[in-house]
Amino acid sequence: MNLQEPFTVDGDGVFTTCSSSSCSRWWIPITFTSVAEGAFTNFHRLQPVFFLRPDDNQSSMPQLEEPFVVNLQQTGYYRVNYDQSNWAALANLLATNCTDIHVLNRYEVIYVPYTYVCFCLKSFLF
Repeated sequence: MNLQEPFTVDGDGVFTTCSSSSCSRWWIPITFTSVAEGAFTNFHRLQPVFFLRPDDNQSSMPQLEEPFVVNLQQTGYYRVNYDQSNWAALANLLATNCTDIHVLNRYEVIYVPYTYVCFCLKSFLF
């Protein structure tokens, strides 16, 4: 599992991934919430729960009940690529009761898949 997958986009919109030896890796502050924590009532909890280290190859994130959101209110400067089932659960929640997700994370849930599709990184089937 690659927890940090650095990429760059040049001025012409050309996407390039970086090999682990050629790109910098960072300490990444992790904030998250899930429906198990009270229907997403913890979007105000912005202090990191833990940090991913630059050399981490395994996630120390606990198992979370879906749907869950990482990077609350987009306080970290990174994008999150969830697994297919969490993307589907988030899409369903947006369609049925979007106000359960903080407005900044609603933007993320819409924009991140759009970005990945535009750069042909992933395909999404909701």
